Amino acid sequence: TCISSSTSNSSCPQKSPLTPLTLSLLPPILFTPSISLAADGPLPDLFKTIPANLAHPALMWALFGTAVYTFYLGYQSRQLRTTDDAELKKKLAKDKPGQKHFMISSAVMAAMTIGTFEGMANTFNRAGKLFPGPHLYVGLGLVSLMTVMAALVPSMQKPNANAARNAHASMAVVALGLFGWQAQTGMDIVAKILKW
Repeated sequence: TCISSSTSNSSCPQKSPLTPLTLSLLPPILFTPSISLAADGPLPDLFKTIPANLAHPALMWALFGTAVYTFYLGYQSRQLRTTDDAELKKKLAKDKPGQKHFMISSAVMAAMTIGTFEGMANTFNRAGKLFPGPHLYVGLGLVSLMTVMAALVPSMQKPNANAARNAHASMAVVALGLFGWQAQTGMDIVAKILKW
């Protein structure tokens, strides 16, 4: 049985996002790259379709909205640690914003990393090259920034970890601003692809 407490982390195991269906899709991709990734194979042609061209921007817009929400959860988690208001502390402790922030942020980081490289693969397969410029560099920078933010988590869990927490929060503000700018430049690229 699992024991859960509102004042401490739950001792219940977390469910893995790797479902049997997800795992069943990996072998064909991993073990037949010569078929799926060949220049005349099905994957490069798939990347040239309009739905595939829209997958990256749709994912990134969804991730941007989710990132705004997880930023809010991080703010609530900070409030829980720092407030002297007993009523607010009780309400926030019940909502467990820190646990939600950790779980959702982990999913955002994984999806953003995959989505960034999917966007690059899509561009390369569609155009035969990558286009060095702000959108590409900021996208790679965001993945790097989120990796550094995740690397700060162990330090943030120690007592008196204000420096790590402040660095994490500051990077989150920068990442959210860059992500918003990135979404706008991405829409300019979508307009060119769709010839609007």
